[in-house]
Amino acid sequence: MPLLRKRTERRRVKNQSTPPSSPPPTNSPQDTTTTTTMLGWGRSKISTPSKSPLKTSHHTVSSSRRQQKPSTIGIADDRLRIAADRFYEFRSKLHNLDDVLKIHLQDLKNAASSRMKVMEAMESVSRDTPLYEYVGSTGMSQSQHTTNSNKDPVSNGDDVIMTYTSALQPQQDPTLQNLERFETEIVAYVDEWETTVSTRVATELKHIQNLHKTWDKYHQKVESLKVSSSKKTPGKKKSDLEEKISWNESKLRTAKKEYRRNLIAVTLFTEEVTDRGWKDLIPLMIRMIDYDSRSRQNASLIVSSLSKVREEMVELGNRYELDYETIRTGRLRVL
Repeated sequence: MPLLRKRTERRRVKNQSTPPSSPPPTNSPQDTTTTTTMLGWGRSKISTPSKSPLKTSHHTVSSSRRQQKPSTIGIADDRLRIAADRFYEFRSKLHNLDDVLKIHLQDLKNAASSRMKVMEAMESVSRDTPLYEYVGSTGMSQSQHTTNSNKDPVSNGDDVIMTYTSALQPQQDPTLQNLERFETEIVAYVDEWETTVSTRVATELKHIQNLHKTWDKYHQKVESLKVSSSKKTPGKKKSDLEEKISWNESKLRTAKKEYRRNLIAVTLFTEEVTDRGWKDLIPLMIRMIDYDSRSRQNASLIVSSLSKVREEMVELGNRYELDYETIRTGRLRVL
């Protein structure tokens, strides 16, 4: 028994110290996924590489879904099919314009929000110092400023001095107020433009295809009844077939007339929306120009106020023994 126990222990130690010669190939869950498919009458397991999860924004997913162009194979008329193809290309451009405008609006909002946080942080650092009256959101009153300085205060017309933070506040900064107009006048216009043409044209194209299917259905039925009527059939049965043919021919004429009437209207409308869609771009461009002009004018007004605040800050530095070079480059190297 002791000898058997020693041999067993040696064998266990040997197996633990010797690495396996070749481990069986295994597929990591991150590398492949196994799917079972039906091939003929048998089953086959197919290992396909699994896609790693990608972080995509809602906007990216929405854009990729929008870019899927509908098929125009079901449109029988050549002219309408060509017009529909051009329309879907035009709609894709509209989708892109709508997306980038919304992204730009969000970027403007984010920039305004982050700028307010920067101003709040600077206001906090300058609190309880002589610089606060030029940085803080409220600053000092004109009477307080006149007591501390012989120079005329930088005023916004009220009793409160215009400061760096107050000059850039939303109520003082018309540029930030323009964001609301940008959203209601520009973004909303493109969104309505896209929705209107997409819904209307898509509905009309679907309707015209259904009308063509109805026309084709009665055409096939009339041809089938005529073939049956041409065969040798009893008199009563042939009379019934002729009555059916006459009834279906009436339906066929109505369906054909309805299809052709709608075909002309839908084709002209689709071409109008696509080929002359640039006319609908003019109101948008006018609004964009007005928005950019207002932004530039507002920026010049803010620059004028900030220039006065800058002059006051330079004067403050001089009063506290800071020369021009130190004001421009700072005291960090001296410290």
